[in-house]
Amino acid sequence: MENLNSFCRTHGTTPQSVCFTTWSIVLLHMTGQSDVSIDVESYSASTPENRSGCETFNIRLKSTTTPLELISQYEFPETSAPVGTGNNQPSLSSVQDRHMFKMIKDAEVFQHELDSFASSSLGYVSYVHMFTEPDTATLGVFWRNGLQDVEEITNIFDHIYDFVLYQPDASIQGMGSPTLRQLELLPTEPEADQGFNIPDLIRLTSSTFPSRTDVHAWDGDLSYQELQTTSDRWAKASLSLGLTAGDRVIHAFEQSQYAVVAWLAILKPGCTSVPIDVPTPTERLKTIIDSTTCKAAICDTTGSSHLGHTSLRLLTPSELDESGKEDNIEVEEVNPSSNAVIIFTSGSTGQPKGVVQTHNAIASSLVMVAKALGLDEECRFLQFAPHCFDVSIGEIFGTLVAGGCLCIPAPAKKLIDIAKNIDKMEITHAILTPTVAKMLSTDQVPSLQSLSVGGEPCSSKLRETWSPHLQFNVLYGATEGGVWDTIKRVRPDDDFSVPSIGFPIGSRVWIVHPDDWTLLSPIGVPGEICIQGPEIAGGYFGDNEKTQEAFKLNPPWLTTEEGRFPSHSQIFRTGDRGLVMEDGSLRIFGRIDRQIKINGQRRVRVIGLSYYF
Repeated sequence: MENLNSFCRTHGTTPQSVCFTTWSIVLLHMTGQSDVSIDVESYSASTPENRSGCETFNIRLKSTTTPLELISQYEFPETSAPVGTGNNQPSLSSVQDRHMFKMIKDAEVFQHELDSFASSSLGYVSYVHMFTEPDTATLGVFWRNGLQDVEEITNIFDHIYDFVLYQPDASIQGMGSPTLRQLELLPTEPEADQGFNIPDLIRLTSSTFPSRTDVHAWDGDLSYQELQTTSDRWAKASLSLGLTAGDRVIHAFEQSQYAVVAWLAILKPGCTSVPIDVPTPTERLKTIIDSTTCKAAICDTTGSSHLGHTSLRLLTPSELDESGKEDNIEVEEVNPSSNAVIIFTSGSTGQPKGVVQTHNAIASSLVMVAKALGLDEECRFLQFAPHCFDVSIGEIFGTLVAGGCLCIPAPAKKLIDIAKNIDKMEITHAILTPTVAKMLSTDQVPSLQSLSVGGEPCSSKLRETWSPHLQFNVLYGATEGGVWDTIKRVRPDDDFSVPSIGFPIGSRVWIVHPDDWTLLSPIGVPGEICIQGPEIAGGYFGDNEKTQEAFKLNPPWLTTEEGRFPSHSQIFRTGDRGLVMEDGSLRIFGRIDRQIKINGQRRVRVIGLSYYF
């Protein structure tokens, strides 16, 4: 109490104001919000049992706010206590500050207050009661429906109380993260870089299984050796026709065996693949071509027809086959740090953003995802996602890295006949959106051993339906974070009321305060999902401003002794809202910026829709 009393005398304030100021900053971290509403109930000094009124304090916490500014701005009554905050319903717990507050283990001390709280404070997140005595101050905290870890809130209050008392002139932002519990739950460094380019990674598998069928498509089959031979021929042809390493090349194919060949043919000479859907809306196509300065496209008949109005040089399979017969063309080794793919997303305003992924980033992600999904040479993987989505990269190259067989149904009926295709092609592994997965029943797909869903929320009913019959996984990932970032292996005895997205796949996933990426959120508190690891993108092509907004270097909590991981100090801010649970698993609650997905595919912004409607 001596330090507290000295502080109060120096700054002309009261212990109650120090308590409430500290609690306001605690709520900044415990609720993930910067707007805090506190109701303070005052007591008569002569008759403390009689409440004399309730005053509401609406507090706006900015990163530049200092504790002294809060204390001077909000003068709390000296004879006050209980404090109600928020608008949910808490469960009881008590908190101890190591320097100032005694731990309340006997709830009877607060029984009268608890009875009153239960009957009149149903709209509050928390209830705080403070008693001061000459030598000590006692604080009781009761929390509904949120924080279950008493130690977490104790440590946070202790950290912030010290900050208020000893750095009252410093900004809240300068306080740093009041908790580093997430570092304890994710103690290891992300998986190491693979140091491979994608063609070399596939070439390793091809040398192991040269005669094995790696592509089983509606238009024919390819062995690993045939895939290498044909893609080598096309790669040489593209160089003879004027392409050079570093050029960006449109990939415009319907799903087929030759679409896979085209992928490798673009990557082998060091070009960057820019996959598009066939067809793509005219304005979007123009934006993609103009922003990437593409001069050529490798395309099938459908793609050629779609791109005929552009100025692109169109390279077709027949032309590449003919031009690739020359043997005097050398295809140089591709640097793993060079760009491999530019995948376009819609962006928060609907303007496409080109996500740049290097060979090393994709190779690292492929190895980790293949391992997480249990892929091996016996797997037969459904190629379902359009090429313009990063999911297709995982489907195609994840299968080839594992030595499996990629199964490609006819694109015209891939959705209508999905169950028939899975059965006929004897597919063992598939990744679908929950919307598509609901079209299937377990008896229709007897060959299926593993079903993974992602791209939109997975219902408890879907988990209950599939988990007893096969390996059912819930996947989460952002295009900028590699192929997939987390996996939840669902078991029949899981609590399906908790919609977990599981644990990181090789990368590390963090939850930061939604208004301040430099602050880690406490366990169980919603914030923004961030991804760290070798598989995150290099940024948005030609858009430094958006790159700097989303990709951040050296967060303070990664430079602490506990969190130091020098090899991968960059994080990507996903814009998704989630939290870390006590076991280190993650949950997701949607978008911070009010985006929604249409059929699990394209993100659009609700504000923009409201304008047009």
